Amino acid sequence: SELARVLIQFPISELSGKIYSEKTIPSGNVSYYLKIFNMLHGDTVPTSYDLFVFPLTRSWDEGSGVELSYLDTGYSSWISASSVSGWLATGSDYISNISASQHFDRGLEDLEVDVTPIVNAWLTGNLTNNGLLVKLGNTEETNNVDYFIKNFHGKESKYVEKLPYLEARYNNVVKD
Repeated sequence: SELARVLIQFPISELSGKIYSEKTIPSGNVSYYLKIFNMLHGDTVPTSYDLFVFPLTRSWDEGSGVELSYLDTGYSSWISASSVSGWLATGSDYISNISASQHFDRGLEDLEVDVTPIVNAWLTGNLTNNGLLVKLGNTEETNNVDYFIKNFHGKESKYVEKLPYLEARYNNVVKD
């Protein structure tokens, strides 16, 4: 079996501007959700497993190219975060004590997890925004079980409604 992980990063400065400058998002009582959409394909999909989301501890270089045809070029890989820096642990470096997770029963579900503690740590400056890691649990990555193929739409999907995003949820109802 083959291991795969998702690295994803959002520009937190835009979110920070909406909170502190524009005030279009309140500064308190906001929940943040990572939403990444399932990509349908003809292969067998995994069932009954969990995916975990962790903040990354170092910056990484996305590179360029198309992963599905294995023509991608650039520096971020299983062993390298960039052209000048390797991961300390193979696959990526992440903070394990702050995370979110979601169980997948059928395998065709979208990923929608509450990442509020991570985003709040970015916004307060307690954590550098190096992006997020989405991965199977440590046991699932090492148990030699084939989890088949789970694909998500990325930032270059031709389906605009399937682009990954961070969603801010808050109650702005005014009652009289």
